[in-house]
Amino acid sequence: MPIQKKVSSAPEDGEEKKRKKPETKVKRNPCPEGLVFAAGKCADPTEVSSHLCEDKDFEDCERQCASGDADSCFNLGLLLRRDMKNRDLVRAEEVQNKACDGGNTTACVEVGELACRHRGQTDGTCRDPELSRRRFKQACEDGDASGCLGLAFQGDDIGVERRQQIQYLERSCKLGSSFACGSYGFLLIGGFAARGVELKRQPEKGLEVLERSCEGEGTDNCLALAMLLKTAKKVKPDAKRQLRALEIACNRNHVRACGLAGELLMDGAKNVARDGVRAQAFFRKGCPDEGYVYAEGCVKLARYLWNAGKPTNEVLSLFTKACRGFSRTEACTQAARVAAAMVIHKLQAQCEGGDGVACEELSVRLLIRGCRVREKNACDTLEEKHPQRALDYWERDCAQTRFAKGRSCDRFEALGGVLPARALKLRKERAKSAAEAKARLRREQAKQRREQARQRREQAKLRPKKAQPKPPVKEAPPPAK
Repeated sequence: MPIQKKVSSAPEDGEEKKRKKPETKVKRNPCPEGLVFAAGKCADPTEVSSHLCEDKDFEDCERQCASGDADSCFNLGLLLRRDMKNRDLVRAEEVQNKACDGGNTTACVEVGELACRHRGQTDGTCRDPELSRRRFKQACEDGDASGCLGLAFQGDDIGVERRQQIQYLERSCKLGSSFACGSYGFLLIGGFAARGVELKRQPEKGLEVLERSCEGEGTDNCLALAMLLKTAKKVKPDAKRQLRALEIACNRNHVRACGLAGELLMDGAKNVARDGVRAQAFFRKGCPDEGYVYAEGCVKLARYLWNAGKPTNEVLSLFTKACRGFSRTEACTQAARVAAAMVIHKLQAQCEGGDGVACEELSVRLLIRGCRVREKNACDTLEEKHPQRALDYWERDCAQTRFAKGRSCDRFEALGGVLPARALKLRKERAKSAAEAKARLRREQAKQRREQARQRREQAKLRPKKAQPKPPVKEAPPPAK
């Protein structure tokens, strides 16, 4: 079905899962403790013949379903389908059919799904298309958006015409399915033509569908709408509508939307003025203390604050969140630099206040910083005036290279440092591996040379020989007179 080929709204960033149809939820008892839900109201369990069972109590659901409670049959069907201990798809379909006949429209949708997706179906065909279509249609006519969605997405398997599939998709969207609205909106924007059915491109109508869904409960459609208004070729860019969609999603704690809204306000656009204060607010909301964060937003806000003044605890916190959230090497490195800079600023203030110990520590840290960027004078001064600190620095730096022979390890040994036994073992292993690699390379090169020489000889044999010119015939000298 073409409507299933929905374009992804944006690259995944870690905090959102791939879009999929919402999972069917169990029916739970809404009544206070001691009461049960029966016939649409709370009642004393001793006064009713059947009631809604506890959603995880298998035996209770069995009893209440047998007593005729449709919602209990529905819960029992879900347990039989999802619980690996009691999994029985055949019986799940039977009890969901009973629940559907009892008036539970969600159970009708479950029957439609089960009629196509169990009992060993592996070839993509539907086992009972007639039952599946009838139950989906029953749910759709009773106002269940999932029933209409089933007719739209599984229409090819259960005998629904393409034109009707699009109509059912539209109806599912009007009944409140954000997933259907997203698919229908993209279908209108891109258009569709296949198997005698044509849907002309209607970009503005598609955007309106996504906007209505976004303003309802379709948070994912807010992000899809924003990305379309920014990058899609078939849609006219509109930064103001884009910002509105991102703001709605951000207010629902969609951290990526918050970060993108902050970027839009920080950079500005054709009909959106730059606003650093609002941008910072969005960035902070997209970079919470707990849970997922939008790493790009955390890094951009941290850089903005750092460039505006001295490094602060907030800058360090922002870089640390981005580093922790997605293991961004850049953010982790920046967090380390900010922490070092904060220490140096603190030592500088103490040194200016007359603290001699702080002045000495500041000197050592500045020399180490210079040595880290391969400033020879800084390294020499550090070794001359602070040999123990220099020894500790070279030891750490040597260990980071896994004790490979080079500048750090050589200077560590020159200062009297002793490499551990595992370092010598690692060096021997590396030397052995390097020698073996060099020998393999020599063998490969020799083999290539032999092959090239053989090819040249073969080509020489196939090359036609040039005809040798005949030597000129010498005329006999005239006879002597």
